Amino acid sequence: MRAGDVEVDPAGRTVMVAGAEVRLTRREFDVLAFLAVRPDEVHSREEIMDRIWGDAFLGASRSLDVHVAGIRAKTGRSGLVRTVRGYGYRLGRPASGDDGDGDGGDGDGGYGDGGGPRDEAWSPAGDGAPGAAHGEADRAR
Repeated sequence: MRAGDVEVDPAGRTVMVAGAEVRLTRREFDVLAFLAVRPDEVHSREEIMDRIWGDAFLGASRSLDVHVAGIRAKTGRSGLVRTVRGYGYRLGRPASGDDGDGDGGDGDGGYGDGGGPRDEAWSPAGDGAPGAAHGEADRAR
């Protein structure tokens, strides 16, 4: 599976960036491979936590955010994993020589829904437009 100059090989459990192998932890690789299998889909935090850790109730944990930050930092491709604020993550399409700031372009330091400007809004329709479900969460803050 390929996203920009990043290639993920689930069978070999390897990640190549611009032809060089990048070593990820087991969980970092699992998160990246999970997102890469369905690159055009947005995955909720709960879905990812359940699949990788086996417990969606760890959703209050920052463990997923830390692993995503690790993927961004180690690959040098901040856009590789995109935050969908208030919902989850999706695989991005990083450019070769990504800016490498590690925050996924969402202004939250790579930590999920940490209050920075939106990277992307999630809507039930899947069209990227802010939806009622997302708007309700914002008003509750």
